[in-house]
Amino acid sequence: MTLATKKRKVPKIASVPPSTVEPGLVSAPAGRRFLNLLIDGIVVSVMCIAIDYIILAVGGIDAYLWIVHTPLIVYPVYVVLPPILYYTSFEYIGGRTIGKFFTKTKVVDESGRDITFRAALGRSFCRFIPLEALTFISELDPRGWHDSIPGTYVVLTHPIPMSAHRYDQVDGI
Repeated sequence: MTLATKKRKVPKIASVPPSTVEPGLVSAPAGRRFLNLLIDGIVVSVMCIAIDYIILAVGGIDAYLWIVHTPLIVYPVYVVLPPILYYTSFEYIGGRTIGKFFTKTKVVDESGRDITFRAALGRSFCRFIPLEALTFISELDPRGWHDSIPGTYVVLTHPIPMSAHRYDQVDGI
């Protein structure tokens, strides 16, 4: 079977602009997803700075320097653990990170339900795939690998009714 004849699985969630979607779940536009990335990046950065201060307060400068200068064992965990804990816990418990709360978006599975812990953890680990951010460029599946691999979607929590749809400044980024 060639790629041209292979049937593509059609998701139950629309991935077209809100103005052309029937009532139901609407995929979050790229502008809102970019804002999610910015806001959540700031939150994770603040978490890392807080960890720095905690390590300095509890262990002193020697403990801090040991962590920073032990790159093969401690530092990857120190850099990877905060985002994994943040994204996994927030997306599993409520389907929303702080960024998604502000942009009125939510993570759901392919049937529109809350995601499982496994899916939330999978999304978090997939964010560390090199060049993963570039996977949003594809026209076939603009969700990105951290959505497509665990089978999740980011949708609007309050879709704009078709009759009242106006250009959303956030979506124009």
